Amino acid sequence: MKFNNIFKLDKRKKEIKKRPGFTLVEMIIVVTILGILASVAIVKYGKVESNAKKNIDYTNASNIASAAIIAMSEGIPSSQITVNNLVTKGYLNSEPKPQSVDAEGFVIETNDDGKNITIKAGENVMYPKPEVKGENSLKE
Repeated sequence: MKFNNIFKLDKRKKEIKKRPGFTLVEMIIVVTILGILASVAIVKYGKVESNAKKNIDYTNASNIASAAIIAMSEGIPSSQITVNNLVTKGYLNSEPKPQSVDAEGFVIETNDDGKNITIKAGENVMYPKPEVKGENSLKE
């Protein structure tokens, strides 16, 4: 009788060892792979965020340039065209702040006749938007 009980215990141990599940090594491998994928995603997100901030600045600079052109066409001298004056006189709703560079605000530069307008944020030209090599354009 004792021999039968030992055989049953031995059989029960084998059943316990055959239970489905993950080993510690498999779990470590899965966590490592998830960590690598997460780090790649974070790097990609940082680039997307940076590009979005640059595009916001280019759009704001374009709006400032349009407001400046309208103001000059209505007789305001180019020497008096500043972002603050454009807001004060109602050509802009508010003064936009640069997002992609560390600068106090946008600066409007015009030549003497007021035909060429350049918008800068710090030392970076935001309008006209500089062309990037390899970027598709309609000129080609």
